[in-house]
Amino acid sequence: MRGTITRRLRALLKPTRRSAGVIAVLAILIGLSACRTEKPADQPTVLGVPPDEAYLGVEYSYNFGAFGGDDLLDFSLTNAPPWLGLEATSNKARPGIIMRGVPGITGGARGDDDLGTVRNINVTTTDGGQVGAQQFEITVNPNLLSASGESIREGESAQDVEDAGEGERCEQPDLSGRGSHEVTFDTFNDDGTQSGTETRAYDTNPVLVTVELTEPSVQTSKIAFELRSDFDPDSCESDANAQECEFSNSNRDKAQIGKDVVLQGNQPASKDQLPQPDYVDVLDERSGVLTIPRGKTECYLRLELVDDDFPEPAESFEVAFTDVRQGLVHLGEDNEGVNHTVNITDNSPTVRFESVNGLETTALSQGATRQYRAFLTRNGGSVNDTFRVRLGKGEDSNAGGDDFEFRQCDADGTNCSAIDELVFSKSADAGPDENINRREFFIKATGAPGVTADDKNLIVAVDKGYQDGRPGYVRLGQSMTVWLNALTEPLTVAAGATDVAVADEGRSFVAGRSDSPAQGWLQVFDRFGNEESMLTVDAGGAVGDRVVVTQSQRDVTVDNDTEEVNEVAIAFQTDGTIAGASNQGNTDTVIALFRRNDGDEDYTFVWDVQVGTPGADDVRDIRIGSGGSVFIAGETTGTWGGESSSGGEDGYLQRIDSIEEDGGPEKAKVAWTRQYGTVGDDRVTALTLSGSTAHAVGASGQAGNRDFVFASDSGTNDGATVTRAGTARNDRAADATALNDRFWLAGTGPVYTVSRDESNTASLSASGENDRVYGLVFNQTGNVDSAIALDAAGEGSDESVGRPAPLQDDMVFAGVRGIGTGGESLWFSRVRRNLTSEEKNVDDDDELESVDIPSLESIWNVSHEQSGGMALGTGVEVLASDGYQASEITVLIERNDGNGGTEQRLMLFNGDGQPLNPGL
Repeated sequence: MRGTITRRLRALLKPTRRSAGVIAVLAILIGLSACRTEKPADQPTVLGVPPDEAYLGVEYSYNFGAFGGDDLLDFSLTNAPPWLGLEATSNKARPGIIMRGVPGITGGARGDDDLGTVRNINVTTTDGGQVGAQQFEITVNPNLLSASGESIREGESAQDVEDAGEGERCEQPDLSGRGSHEVTFDTFNDDGTQSGTETRAYDTNPVLVTVELTEPSVQTSKIAFELRSDFDPDSCESDANAQECEFSNSNRDKAQIGKDVVLQGNQPASKDQLPQPDYVDVLDERSGVLTIPRGKTECYLRLELVDDDFPEPAESFEVAFTDVRQGLVHLGEDNEGVNHTVNITDNSPTVRFESVNGLETTALSQGATRQYRAFLTRNGGSVNDTFRVRLGKGEDSNAGGDDFEFRQCDADGTNCSAIDELVFSKSADAGPDENINRREFFIKATGAPGVTADDKNLIVAVDKGYQDGRPGYVRLGQSMTVWLNALTEPLTVAAGATDVAVADEGRSFVAGRSDSPAQGWLQVFDRFGNEESMLTVDAGGAVGDRVVVTQSQRDVTVDNDTEEVNEVAIAFQTDGTIAGASNQGNTDTVIALFRRNDGDEDYTFVWDVQVGTPGADDVRDIRIGSGGSVFIAGETTGTWGGESSSGGEDGYLQRIDSIEEDGGPEKAKVAWTRQYGTVGDDRVTALTLSGSTAHAVGASGQAGNRDFVFASDSGTNDGATVTRAGTARNDRAADATALNDRFWLAGTGPVYTVSRDESNTASLSASGENDRVYGLVFNQTGNVDSAIALDAAGEGSDESVGRPAPLQDDMVFAGVRGIGTGGESLWFSRVRRNLTSEEKNVDDDDELESVDIPSLESIWNVSHEQSGGMALGTGVEVLASDGYQASEITVLIERNDGNGGTEQRLMLFNGDGQPLNPGL
């Protein structure tokens, strides 16, 4: 037989729905026998922990349980806030009590005075003899209103809200139709002065702003709101015209209420197709009252976005909740109001500008005229609509209005006339092949080069100042940068030139050699082609076939000021001895550093050094690190100190630092050297850096059985990390360069193909004859990435390829081939590394994941032949090339001079492969 206590435990009640507390229930296990032994009753105990937070205007309740006592229990509440009380009950046998109240309403409707924390509240229970109590505290918070919403785009409607109309959510406003709103706007003359006004009705699209309360109130709440914007038509300079005032810099990103967005359109279509929900009262096109019914926490404001035909930047406005007209709702933590910012993006058509080969950056020589293209993206606009583009220059252009002219010409660039607009319209007799979204135009560089530190640039864009507020014009989608090249004439450099680098405000750094006197030299030209200096380094003996050069720019701190330092280094082989040094045996390497500090006009000598082994040393490439250290890579038949020889010719990496001792002039000091190789001869082609780690690429093995070889070292390891990669063919690059931590190799050989297995492991294979010019990409540790056969060079012809030149994120390959008429042609191919996504089982766990697969694409090929106005002559060879400003390629070529000798010239081409300084 079970006792009274067990029956009371079964009667314990749970908290009501709005209680947020967790009830701690004491479980009592009582063993009862058929014959019960009487014992004293337990002390009365209150069970449960009530929620410690309540909200203004929101019901608060909690059901306490109890047990114990020798008689019926009575309850009392002490030190409680006025709004809180115990619910009367006629069931005196009930083991518990309900506590209930609504802050701000019950207990005298004290409103905000009920906010805050009340501590030491007590619920006490007694059986008339013994007493039990539970102490707690409650903090009353304001019931906050908040607003949210996505960025919106003209012409698009809001998406339906999931579960709208259910539970605590209001019904969703109708979003299925489009409204209409009539707008009156100013019209402008060409000079920006107001010419009049025009009125048009535009379609509108519904957009939603979600309004939420923290908790559902027991009262119906009414909140006044309005649409706001900081747009000020008078915010402009005193001498500005009407157009400049309306679209001043301070106004450009501000929406105009009544023109860009309204609460409800002023045309019948809005009221018929976009009726407001019952809980929104519209006062005018910008203000209204929102009613949130009792028990609801989420309602919606539907606004209408005007789908006009003006080109506009991204704009914003605010939905401001300003006043609570009914209910206990707080507008923000400070109750001063809630402002929700809504961002608008425009959907008007856009135009993008490109070169003839689809490039965003290119170059144009002073006095020259070139063709360019504009492409229209209609963004849903009808093909029958006419759109206009007012041509202009971007804000970051430093070219003046006298430096260029937009033109319309015949296809060959003749019969030109100045223009300021492009018109995209469908002609009446348009055929199926007419591209109504493409227009060709020309630009002529009309001005003088000027005195700017670097080439001027023209950023082709739309004339926003003219287009603002004019319907039918389009926004800028993509600008195009055209550098105005100042070197327009052929540039012959000193005899014996072997390498070139371009940097530092367009300077060309040409490195070369001479036999009499025996010197390595550095010839520096400014961007106009004027020689700034000829810096020489006596070799003390015969100079090797190639002098290599590199340039670097870095920032240094001097007396807490940041200064720009430009440095150039050259390196070459000698069998002699330079001043102050000694020959280590056979041939050594000479390295020289030159510098131009901030404010200096010319480069000056810093130091030179001679390094080597007892064998024959030949430097192949040079770089300057971010800290100013000079790195070289080369080949040796000897053994460097502390290193070992692998037999034959080895490769080596070396770092040389600039140091000062005892306040004397800077001098060079070898920091470390790493020698590596195989039993056969090892060749080095190129060097690149990643931080303080040097990476070299070359070839190893015997002739006819060579592989590509990659070596890396930072001077902290016991030896260089060496990786071989290749095929069964004779793999050796003619030249190489680095871009974005990858090696790009160029050479003549088989057709290379890169394949990848299911785990994304890449492998290299070769096929065909050894008569194709190829491009190969490896990472710095020797893993193959991608490959391409360069058709620009021809197939089976007498071709050669030089060092590729990086240009932006692409690589430009250049070479020479015969054209069957006794002359030769200079060819270019611009190659881009693309990534496509594929599903691969990378971890071999049967789980596919998306990986990026690289491939190479030639985005253009050009060939400049003897008959094309560029008389290259014969004996042409590409010695070196370099890219500059993502827009220019400088190529150092050698050719027969017609007198039994050779000459070296710098040829400039833009990113489209078009010549910038013809006349050869």
